[in-house]
Amino acid sequence: MSAYVLTGGTDALAAELERHLRAPVHREPAGPATSWVHIVPGEGVADETAELMRAAEAADEHLPRGAGAGFIAVVPVWGAVASPHDTEIELAAAAARALATVHVERWSREGRRINVIAHAGLEPAAPPKLRPAAELTARTPMHRLASVAELANAIDFVSSAAASYVTGSVLPVDGGWTAYSWFHPARDL
Repeated sequence: MSAYVLTGGTDALAAELERHLRAPVHREPAGPATSWVHIVPGEGVADETAELMRAAEAADEHLPRGAGAGFIAVVPVWGAVASPHDTEIELAAAAARALATVHVERWSREGRRINVIAHAGLEPAAPPKLRPAAELTARTPMHRLASVAELANAIDFVSSAAASYVTGSVLPVDGGWTAYSWFHPARDL
């Protein structure tokens, strides 16, 4: 049976994801898992990039080879994080994107996948350090935040056989935030 290892994030977000993901969720390696999900930002994390790298190394050690297992970094899109945390979180998000690029060849050769899911805002268990929900909603073309269930659907998809040829990718689950770009009138966030 497939299972997730979920690291990072907050206890509230982990609990919400556990309710919506379609496979058992563990907060640390416990038996066979087919997907490792690491959420940035974490709760009380001093160095988000170092925490992401530790999670990726642990996933590399624990996830099976040749079974289509995958590592998924869940990060906010650029601009969704409030100052003064924006630099710290964006560096971790950039590290996640770079990690997927750097490791895609080796992980693919080993029959594993590595991807990034980028979100703008989430409800009801938004990660810490994001801009206020009203700002995120106003800037998002869909004019609402993503539900944790929608994030779980994206994680389930990227982890599934339906996405067996998806690796090294960044999947925006952002209500159009990325496509809207910063050249439109709401760029003053």
